[in-house]
This record gives sequence, structure tokens and C-alpha cells, in this order.
Amino acid sequence: MIIRPKLNWFRLLFVWCGSVLPQLLPRLGLIFALSLLAIFMHDHMRQYPIGLGTPPFALVGIALAVFLGFRNSASYERWWEGRKLWGALLNASRSLARQALSHAEAPDRAQSRRFLASLDGYALMSMQHNLNTLSDVIGGCERIAATPLPFSYSVMIHRTIYLFCVLLPFGLVDGADLLTPLFSLLVAYAFMALEAIAAQIEDPFGMEENDLALNAICATIETALHDMAADPAFENAPRPAPPARDYLLD
Repeated sequence: MIIRPKLNWFRLLFVWCGSVLPQLLPRLGLIFALSLLAIFMHDHMRQYPIGLGTPPFALVGIALAVFLGFRNSASYERWWEGRKLWGALLNASRSLARQALSHAEAPDRAQSRRFLASLDGYALMSMQHNLNTLSDVIGGCERIAATPLPFSYSVMIHRTIYLFCVLLPFGLVDGADLLTPLFSLLVAYAFMALEAIAAQIEDPFGMEENDLALNAICATIETALHDMAADPAFENAPRPAPPARDYLLD
């Protein structure tokens, strides 16, 4: 996942790394070529054969926007659930480490990893609760990773988007004329980008730019546990500072 400082509105217009625009450029190039073809046919053919007009696209576009909204909501829910599960993993790890260290036999917590044999029932129940939380986190992550969104649903939206974008220039050319490429690219970018973002965050445990920063979360857990255990080897080890520019954690 890409971690970066917040950008102002102007710089945000030109962000390249982390956006889905690079993977959409070939598809947008196809839409641009079809727009030029639609303008050529409209201006140089006496009987323009594909006068679609805008009303059909208005109706289909509204329905397509609704379906894309549901698709993105479902994908973001999976992404956010994965983030909450890893947050619970961090909290449970800290709690379990604190309980383990508080019941250590030796006063030197950095060297002791053993528990008292007369451990009382309340402490045992509390530790069991945190262990169950860790198990629930594993099960939740497995559920997200092993259960993608229905394939037929994704295929239906994908086909509709690209059929809509391919035919759109031939419907806009009557009214937009030379501005047909501009409006066609704007609409195509909006629909294609929404689908691409939904496809990325559907699997939050991947290696793409918009997936969860799992390496950073694991490093946070490791740092917290070493600090709680007062590990001298970890305290004396150099910790690299993150670069000032945009950077990838995963």
C-alpha cells in the first residue's frame, strides 16, 4: 500500500503512483480512437449509419452507476473488514504480551518467558479470551481471502461497462461533435476507474498499491512486543527512517 502525506487539490490532479490511470491508458486510448472514428464517419459519410443519440446512454448510464455503487460498496466493506481484523490482531497481541509479562516468574522481563504454575483462573480466562480473539482474526482473514465476490456479478458489470464505453462516442457525436473525445474519455475514465478500484480492494491482502499495508502493521506489532519486553537487542538496533517522498510499504 502507498503511504503518502495529504496533498492539496492541485497536486492531487496529477498523482500518478497509486492511481489506476496507468493500467487504464490502453483502454482509454481505444476509446479515443473510436471517438475519432465516430467524428470521421459523422462528417464524411452522407448517411451516418450509427446515429444512436444520447437518451439510451442516459438510461443505461444511470443503471450502470447504481450497479457500480453496489460493487464498490461491497469491495470497500471487505477492505475495511480486513483492516479491522488486523487492528484487532494488534490489540490482542499487545494484551496477550502484557498478560504474559505480568505473570512472568523472574523480575527481569527481558529474559523471562515462563509463567507461574499457580496461575489463577481469572488470569487464565483473560488470556484465553485474547487467544480466541487471535483465532477469530485468522478465521476472518481466511473468510475474506477464500470468498471473493460472485464471478458472474463481476463479469456482468465488466461487460456492460466496456460495451457502454465503446458505443458512447457514436451516441455523443451528434451533439458534441469535435468535443466527443473529451466527453467520451471523461465518462469512460470514471466507469473504468471505479471498476478497477473495486477489483483492487476486493482482495485487501494483495500487493497492489491500494491494498492494506500489512508489512507496516506487522512491523508495528513487532515493535510493540519488543518494547513491552524491554528487549535490549531491539532497543540498540538502528531503526531506518521512512523516506520523505511517496513510498511503498508492501
